[in-house]
Amino acid sequence: ENKSETIRSKLLAYIESLEGDFSPKEISETTGVNYKTTANFNRKLFKEGFLEQVSKRPKARYRRAQ
Repeated sequence: ENKSETIRSKLLAYIESLEGDFSPKEISETTGVNYKTTANFNRKLFKEGFLEQVSKRPKARYRRAQ
């Protein structure tokens, strides 16, 4: 498993454990993963339908899709 796969699985595991909505900044601070990486990953999950966007940038917030 390469470094980016490890980061993705860490972020995904954390997001799956959350209830309610969250921001990329909150995830970045909690997991220690770079903010830009976290924000890009959240956008990717949103485009794939795994996340719903609760509010738009610059204060984007997401939640897991039901």
